[in-house]
Amino acid sequence: MEEMDTRGTMNLRDLEANIKTLIPDIALAAEKPNHPNPFSSKFEFTTWDKVQLYTIGLILIPLRLIITFISFLFASLFAKICLIGYTPSDSPEPFTGFRRVGQYLLWGVARFLLFVYGFWYIPTKGRLSDIKHAPVVVVAPHTSLMDGLLLSTLRTLFSAVGRHENNQIFLIGSILQMIQPLTVNRTQKNSKQRVVKEIDRRVKGNWPRLVIFPEGNNSNFLSTQFFTF
Repeated sequence: MEEMDTRGTMNLRDLEANIKTLIPDIALAAEKPNHPNPFSSKFEFTTWDKVQLYTIGLILIPLRLIITFISFLFASLFAKICLIGYTPSDSPEPFTGFRRVGQYLLWGVARFLLFVYGFWYIPTKGRLSDIKHAPVVVVAPHTSLMDGLLLSTLRTLFSAVGRHENNQIFLIGSILQMIQPLTVNRTQKNSKQRVVKEIDRRVKGNWPRLVIFPEGNNSNFLSTQFFTF
C-alpha cells in the first residue's frame, strides 16, 4: 500500500511538472502572482532626482520639521485648553460652543501643514453629498498619516475610527481627542462591538461625518487590503 501511495504521489508531481513545462504561463503565475504586494515599495531615481533630493532636502526638511513641531505644539496646547473640564464617556455628545470653534481652528492648522508640505492646491472631483445621505466616509487604501491631513480638504468637520493607543501619542493625542474619535481597544474583546453600536448611534444623531479606514493598516497605494473591521 505504501508503494502505491508513493508511486501515485510521484506521478502527480511529474504531471504537474509536465503541465508547467508545456504551459509556461501557469508556472509564471504560480511563482509570481499578478496582484501587487501592498507592503513593498520600490523607487527608482535618476541622477538628477538624487541631486534634487540632496540639495533641496537639506533646506526643506529641517524647515518643515521646525514648522511641523511648532504647529503641532500650538495645536496640542490649544486642544488641551479646550478639553479642560471635559470627561470622555462611552456615549458622548458632539462638541458645541468654544470646543466646536476649536475644531474648526484645528482644521485650519491641518490645511496649513498641507501647504507647508507642498500641497498648495488639491483638486477635488465631484460634489460632497449631504451629511444626511452620507454620514460615513470610507477611505481606502490607507497609505500614510497624510491621509488624515488631506481630509481637511473636505471643508467639513469629521470624526474618525482609530486605535485606542493613538490617544496616547505625544502632541497628537490631545488633538485627536478634539475630533472625538471612536477608538478600538484591541486588548478588549467587546471593543469592536461597542464601536459598531456607537457608529450606529452617531450616524442617527447630530454628529459630524465619521471617517473609517477599514483596512486597519497602511499600504503603498498599489492595491486595497481586506477590510478588517
